[in-house]
Amino acid sequence: MTKTAILKQTSATVLAFGLTVPLSAATISYVDLHPAGASASEAYAADGTQQSGYAIIGDYHAALWSGTAASFIDLNPTGASRSMVNGSGGSQQAGSATIGGSDHAALWTGSAGSFVDLHPLTAAWSVAYAVAGNQQAGRAQLGNQAYAALWSGTATSFVNLNPSGSLFSEAMAIGGTQQAGEVWIGGHCAALWSGTASSFRNLNPAGCGASTIYAIAGEQQVGYVLKGNYHAALWAGTAASVVDLNPEGASSSTAYAAFGTQQAGVASISGKLGAALWSGTAASFVDLKACLGSTYRDSGAYGMWAEGGTTYAAGSATEVASGKLHAILWIIQPPPATLPALMVVEAKCHEAEMVMSLAWTNSGLSCELQASIVLTQGWTCVNAACFTNGNLICTTVTNTAAAQFFRLRGL
Repeated sequence: MTKTAILKQTSATVLAFGLTVPLSAATISYVDLHPAGASASEAYAADGTQQSGYAIIGDYHAALWSGTAASFIDLNPTGASRSMVNGSGGSQQAGSATIGGSDHAALWTGSAGSFVDLHPLTAAWSVAYAVAGNQQAGRAQLGNQAYAALWSGTATSFVNLNPSGSLFSEAMAIGGTQQAGEVWIGGHCAALWSGTASSFRNLNPAGCGASTIYAIAGEQQVGYVLKGNYHAALWAGTAASVVDLNPEGASSSTAYAAFGTQQAGVASISGKLGAALWSGTAASFVDLKACLGSTYRDSGAYGMWAEGGTTYAAGSATEVASGKLHAILWIIQPPPATLPALMVVEAKCHEAEMVMSLAWTNSGLSCELQASIVLTQGWTCVNAACFTNGNLICTTVTNTAAAQFFRLRGL
């Protein structure tokens, strides 16, 4: 398809044509989720349009948001002195509620009244860290030790995942048929299970002093490995598959969340803790704290979700003015898709009429001639760009204003 732009010149000034389509950087914004009246809040999980964590209202209360501070829902169940959400999946939230002085693994479906007590009968205390489908993962103290736990929606469904030879363990992530976390076998070792204690796999990489997994996304797991300091890490099911995500210049980092091909967490750079985003490599690091400006400090991202090309990261940051910890939702919108290259095929200057004709091709897709706020060489748009038919776009410009230009943009 060939299109022609008709540009009318009213002075001898030369018009500069720009025929490139700029690729802008991703747009990162944030929403402060801190509810009115709370002394502190954090978001630990994100799923779909919802975020969850806690808000301190007298004491810790499990919290649920839908993208704004005003959407806050208090999930603290009747009879519980305190509660917290640690993970979410679908319409479910998993965490703990303190009942009778001990923590009980908890499951909700969006309201305080939906609370389900997952606490095993023989446990001293229990907590759920993650939920996916009809399963929940966490830990429970049996006797003198805390062990990785798996539930299927009820207290009686409890499964002890602690492998032989481990002094203690905890399951902090769940995805599909797998659970992940850590075990103690001569030190903290990243662990992966498939529903039973005997399915345990040790993912601690050779040469690492310790490791832990905090999240699962498909066939990938994220957490940290200890290499002198904490380094954010990414696995693909084996110890040998580990990828060090610690960004250049960071003294330490940890990945707490994953979705699709992205990971989120915290990185310490120049002594400042900041929320971090990765796409599978250390070099892909994006500093999420930058968009917070000087209003907040010490931020971290602990949960994430992506849909329609937009990534949502949930976490917290300390508000400088009040010193209070605020739940934060980051919204990362990708740069626009690369548009087809534009190639000039004809440019003619009709001196008698002071008219310039420009023709271009663009791989057969629709285009428009777009005027920006400023145009080079003193040209001003008189008539708005218009489509006269399927193959022609025209506009009229006059040389009356300074610094203006035209550009072509694919639709």
